[in-house]
Amino acid sequence: MSAKIEFNQTSTLRLISVLCLCISDLCLIKDRWRYFFLFFLLMVSIELFRSKLYKVLLHHHETTVRIEKSEALKEHTANLASIQKSSK
Repeated sequence: MSAKIEFNQTSTLRLISVLCLCISDLCLIKDRWRYFFLFFLLMVSIELFRSKLYKVLLHHHETTVRIEKSEALKEHTANLASIQKSSK
């Protein structure tokens, strides 16, 4: 799929990640190195989780679309078969 699909779950995680990065920057300004590394590692782990979650959600979305298309195709072929039988 060429269009990028957005999911609410990943957008929320991205917001939390950005907030952690902002807090870590504030801790860096105040020379609180422990808190800086803590929030920085938290931000990195959230981003890794978000990327994996996005892949799973995208796969689920593609599978759902594929199933819907196959069901529509089955219905279409059934309609064509019924039209062929009625025309004979």
